[in-house]
Amino acid sequence: MDSSETADQAAVVREARAQTEAEAGPKVDQQPDLLSDLQKSGCPVCNHLVKTAFEFFCKWQCRLSADEPTQRAFADQLGFCALHTWQLAAVASPLGLSLGYPKLLERLSAVLSSLSGEPSEMAGPVTALVPSRESCQVCGLLRSEEQERIARFSQFLAEPAGRDAYTRCQGVCLRHLASLLAASPPTDVARFLLSEAARQFDQLAENMRNYALKRNAGRRVLVIGDEDEAHLRALVRLAGHKALCAPR
Repeated sequence: MDSSETADQAAVVREARAQTEAEAGPKVDQQPDLLSDLQKSGCPVCNHLVKTAFEFFCKWQCRLSADEPTQRAFADQLGFCALHTWQLAAVASPLGLSLGYPKLLERLSAVLSSLSGEPSEMAGPVTALVPSRESCQVCGLLRSEEQERIARFSQFLAEPAGRDAYTRCQGVCLRHLASLLAASPPTDVARFLLSEAARQFDQLAENMRNYALKRNAGRRVLVIGDEDEAHLRALVRLAGHKALCAPR
């Protein structure tokens, strides 16, 4: 067998191996971002969405303050929903907001000035000026990121190594637990997720009771780390990250 035939066969083997790996999906050790999320406190899906929103606002506030087409587009879409309006304000400067918002305010002024008729007839058009979660650009971005992240976590948890990594984290919040189950994972993965969630809630309840007993007994020094932060972890598990909380 000459060298060219050997090279051709090696190429065929590499191609077959690559196809097999692609069909099997990404391995746990090839998803460092998921592993990194699991090592942080709080719901790993929530944490990813908070990071995504923060990175978006950092870039958007610069564009909004300096780019006229962005200002026009922002006015056309009537800005962001209430939650993301205030999150943008937390990142942007007063100067940046003062440069970016006038076109939106002028559009609202023009629409309101054009309304006429009975008060009951004006309520609908004014309500339509209030951005909803469905029309908010940031909400749309986070919905897309959430769907992608849930799909990746479902695939991640199908591997034994993924489930092993998950047992060492704080787990997802109730909302994202429901999302993972809605993704129709294998039955063993669904049972694993429910079992882990139940175990985590029991552990949180125990840690919170221990914290309360020690504080009431004047033994604050005996409170350990897991007990000291149990109330915060419990709220995250129940309601998700506070930066994502909005009326559903």
